Amino acid sequence: MVLMTEPDLLAPVLPIIPTEDLLREPVQQCLPCSTLPCLFNVTLCKRLCKTETNNLSDDNHGKYESNTTESQCCLFNCALQSMSQALGPGQEALCSIKELPGKGLAMVALQKFYPGDIIMAELPLLVMPCDVFNGDDGEDWLDEASSKLSCQERQLLFSLTDARHPGEPTSLGRLYTNCMSWGDDISVCPVMARANHSCRPNAEFLPRFDMGVNELRASYMIEAGEEVTINYMTPAEEGSDVRRVRQEYLERFYCFQCTCQACNLQGTELEADEEVREEMKELQARGAQNWTQPEVLHFLDGASKTQGTLLFVMCTMEQCWAAALDQELKMDYCVKGLDLALTIYDQGSPKATEWEERMVDLQLWADCYLPQHG
Repeated sequence: MVLMTEPDLLAPVLPIIPTEDLLREPVQQCLPCSTLPCLFNVTLCKRLCKTETNNLSDDNHGKYESNTTESQCCLFNCALQSMSQALGPGQEALCSIKELPGKGLAMVALQKFYPGDIIMAELPLLVMPCDVFNGDDGEDWLDEASSKLSCQERQLLFSLTDARHPGEPTSLGRLYTNCMSWGDDISVCPVMARANHSCRPNAEFLPRFDMGVNELRASYMIEAGEEVTINYMTPAEEGSDVRRVRQEYLERFYCFQCTCQACNLQGTELEADEEVREEMKELQARGAQNWTQPEVLHFLDGASKTQGTLLFVMCTMEQCWAAALDQELKMDYCVKGLDLALTIYDQGSPKATEWEERMVDLQLWADCYLPQHG
């Protein structure tokens, strides 16, 4: 399952990353998925998932005869491996899809990830205009769009879950359960959609229009063998709210009771977590453009404690930077925003370049003004 049942898809929330973490050797970018080879390789499927010969044979050209957990794992792991092989011979997937007790299919890290590391990149399988998503023609649009997909792509799409009708899933239900933002539109990335929810996520998806893909990046440290999780809720709303609000939202739109680390807190730990979230909601209600510098620092500390998404924090810092009247304060916010942009998008990306240009302008001011005025 993955993100968004509502059309108003806001950007995610995130913590400031220490400078030492930003100086690591950058992870190689994934190529746009338009360069990917065929998603399915029968021999590879058998090797990755140890699929029984009677479930997947060379005679059926990679089509799955059953909808078992094993065959679904094989389906998505083949797609992951093909994406990796597009980078070059010998490249291996950095995560895998497997069944976890009590969670169903989940995404698991195959190596250690640091904040900003790319876990995977995926070309949107479908991109639905937001007016169609909000209107009454979604089913017709989806029927026409899915008819243009290859049989392998349709298999990926139809293997996704429909939260509200798990026993009799519909194509539209699968889209509503698994869609992600793509600018002003709605996209479906079926492999990335296998990342489960957590109210303290360790990863986030990032639309990269400049590269034509959705990236899944680590926003916090992820150990090898650890589940990769994202937040299904918008960080500015339910995503940063208290446990009762979060669980009501997830039950209403995704039909499950969240049992993540944050939702399982008890006693003083729960009280501390709820207090941080309530303080953040109060700050958000006032608007970032109205915060004092101590309030900005308090927000950043709260976002880190609740493992908010980095993109949301960067967008919030942009509001603080734009509203700051004091040039030295503006420079401080610009340093934080640039650190986040480099972590999230890498150097040379449009967003990082935008922040770098702001920093150059502020540095020119500092070079001219500070020597004269101390």
